[in-house]
Amino acid sequence: MSSNEPVFTNSNIDRTLGNTIRERRKQTGYLLKDVASRVGISLSHLSQIERGASSPSIRDLMKISDVLELDMSNFFGSIRGRSLDEPAFYTRIDDHGLLGFGEGITKVMLNSQRPELLRTYLMIIEPNGHSGTEILTHGGFESGLVLQGCLHLQVGDQDSFLREGDSFSFSSETPHRYSNGSSQVTRVVWANVDGP
Repeated sequence: MSSNEPVFTNSNIDRTLGNTIRERRKQTGYLLKDVASRVGISLSHLSQIERGASSPSIRDLMKISDVLELDMSNFFGSIRGRSLDEPAFYTRIDDHGLLGFGEGITKVMLNSQRPELLRTYLMIIEPNGHSGTEILTHGGFESGLVLQGCLHLQVGDQDSFLREGDSFSFSSETPHRYSNGSSQVTRVVWANVDGP
């Protein structure tokens, strides 16, 4: 092993994970109790994870990443020594993070940069997949391009069926939802920019 390679120990891995979780939680404005409640773990256990005193299970780590909208690859990138403050400008295909969302939807995280500024996904929407029963609304702006299949997109009082090559953009504060009612898989490059 080269002297320049990081030495992985349980303690420094736990501290690095904990620091990453705490930093992201503070950026999003969540309190410890908010994240613990949404993840389904105790406040004290989450506090121990953030301090590096306890190791999260993979399942809990996945839930934490979903709640904080932080791609799992950020956790492991920081462990390998790639600071979140100095991300690479590219992401190798094997490093794309996967996130589940809604029913029958997989989000493939495309950008390696810190996700609070810009999140770009390849959205893979299975037949009958949808964003959920609740109308979505949050700060920011979104846009996308349908690469394959058909996207049923509802934004405010507008209801559209978009096909391959069609694009869209709208304020995320406008109530919205989307689905794939066809028998084919839909793929969309989808970008979210957070609001002020």
